[in-house]
This record gives sequence, C-alpha cells and structure tokens, in this order.
Amino acid sequence: MENYVGKRLDGRYEIQDIIGVGGMAVVYKAYDSIDDRIVAIKVLKEEFLAKEEFRRRFKNESKAIAILSHPNIVKVYDVSFGDLIQYIVMEYVDGRTLAQFLAENPSKAMRERVFVQLLQAVAYMHRCGVVHNDIKLDNVLVTRADNDVRLIDFGLADDDAASDIFVAFDGLAHRFLVVDVHSSLSFTISAQTFSVALGRRIHSACSMMRL
Repeated sequence: MENYVGKRLDGRYEIQDIIGVGGMAVVYKAYDSIDDRIVAIKVLKEEFLAKEEFRRRFKNESKAIAILSHPNIVKVYDVSFGDLIQYIVMEYVDGRTLAQFLAENPSKAMRERVFVQLLQAVAYMHRCGVVHNDIKLDNVLVTRADNDVRLIDFGLADDDAASDIFVAFDGLAHRFLVVDVHSSLSFTISAQTFSVALGRRIHSACSMMRL
C-alpha cells in the first residue's frame, strides 16, 4: 500500500496524515491550498486499481454523495479517477464514530438528538432515491464541537434498492425501534421524537414500516 503522507496531489492537496484505513481505501487528512481548508481524501488502494468491480464501487460512492445535500451527510468537493490514482475529496470531520460517542455515556437527550439527525439524514437520502446499505456505528461520525452527525462511507450505496431501515412501533412503550437490516445498528426513540425527526405524525396503527 502506497503511503501519500507528505506528498501533494494534483498540485493542490498537501497530504498530512492517515486518518482511516478500510478494506478498499485509505483516508487521509490534507490541506487544500487553493480553497484554504482542511479536507479528507479517500484514496482507492493501489491493488484495486485494476479491478473493475472496485473501481465501479468507488465511482458509485462519489456519485451517490454528490447528488445529496444535507447537513448530516458528508460533503464531496472533488474527485479524480486517473489510471494511477483514484480519490474522492470530502469534507473533513473533526469527530469520533458513533460507537465512540456512545461509549462516552452521553445523556439521553443528547443520544436522542444524535439519532434524530441520523434519521433525518437517512429519510432525506431515501427521498433522493439513494440507499446506503452499510449504516453502522463506524460509518456515522459525531463532531466534537457540536455533537452533530455526519453519515459517511457510501461505498455500498445503491440508487435502485429498497430501503435498508425498518421501523417497528411498540404501542405499550409508545416508542419506535429503528433497525438497519444490513448491520447491528439499532436504537429506540420516542414516538414524539420520531415524528419530529421525520416531520410528520406517525400513527400507532403502523406496527412495521420501511423508513
């Protein structure tokens, strides 16, 4: 795996550090000398450059995020799909994963605020015809400054699939259980908070639905 720390990409992105390593890509923290800002750059690993399936998934990720504009979904600024290197330039998020956030034992109100933002991001994404397919604790970041959510890693996103989020209503507790069928992520949220998050009233007669 080539390490780009200390190098400059396309004459503008000064690579500073590695901030994440996944199965098919490495994420770097970098300085954009043209727009004068810190960014995150996701670089497809060298061993996957010649494999069409991985190149396709990488391009699909950039296209999926590019059509979305939501405060709780990471932004894409630039892409490059050359023969020797492929990368996606994204918003840099100074935060921690949802798993790390929950390990800090936040208050119930703070947890619900975070989950409301996640629900709003997912509902917006589905209205745009994009299904994430990989929502899990490590693919949700929570900012350090304001505890705001950023949904990341759209490598498995699909624009022609059924919603991957199911919601079950518990009439006795008057709460909703939200479950992602592709991962172990699940949480409960009050019916009132759930209705506020989606901007519409949810009736107790609805025992199971897709988000």
